[in-house]
Amino acid sequence: MMENFNLFFSSYELWGGAVAAGVCLGVVCGFLGLYVILHRIVFVSAAMSQISSLGVMLAFFFVQVGLLEAPHPFEDVIPLVLASLLTGVFAVAMAGQAQAKIADRSRSAESLIGAVYLISTAGLIMVGDRITRGAHDVANILFGNAVAVDNAHLIILAAICVPVLGLHIWLRKDLLFISFDPTMAATLKYPVVKLRIFILISLGIAISFGTRTIGALPVFSFSVLPPLAGLLLFNNLTGSFWASALIGGLSAFVGYFISFVYSFPTGACMTIVAGFFLLLSKVWVSVREG
Repeated sequence: MMENFNLFFSSYELWGGAVAAGVCLGVVCGFLGLYVILHRIVFVSAAMSQISSLGVMLAFFFVQVGLLEAPHPFEDVIPLVLASLLTGVFAVAMAGQAQAKIADRSRSAESLIGAVYLISTAGLIMVGDRITRGAHDVANILFGNAVAVDNAHLIILAAICVPVLGLHIWLRKDLLFISFDPTMAATLKYPVVKLRIFILISLGIAISFGTRTIGALPVFSFSVLPPLAGLLLFNNLTGSFWASALIGGLSAFVGYFISFVYSFPTGACMTIVAGFFLLLSKVWVSVREG
């Protein structure tokens, strides 16, 4: 075990960027993911992951066939823009569909989520089949198997995610109010719809940039598993928020360590570690209440 630790930390130059990106996304998605649980929109996060992946894959395809071109070091601007654009359109559509009447099944939010997820997944498979970058690159986007992140990606990620996290911390009381009692919030003249759109858009931005950087699977898992663990560990939401962020960051670090040492897929390791933290939380709650 000590040899593994020594090997890992002596190779910092290889994994430093990837771990920093993973920890950043684990913290941000863990924090934002609490709203995913509170609003009961887990599959919105899944659909956003898929549609972001489709945007990245379409960018690769358009560059391949010559429809788009971006010189180095801006070759990743196009994938990020397309991923963010598709995710943003979906987020706005979700905000509009949230108020659909139950009787109008064709306009319900659940119908939109299902349609977007299925179409995005099918499109992702079809476009990926025509990309010459190879199955390995496609797997990196879908499952987060990338083992390195360069400084340019890391700077862009931090420049986007840190302000998003700061805005959520600043608006936390308002966002929680509309999450628990939207009717009362509307009565008190809170901009309920705008705040809901903000939650969805900010989540979409984090997922879009995270998908391009470390892959769709770990980003989706960070927005679901750490928040569930945080809600189990604490009876107050302040503790849940920070526990969720901490567990997300730890899951990224420990998952990458396991991946690096034992040569497992990186995204899968991060997801399994996040699930292990959730299991530990359930055990802790059982012991505490027993």
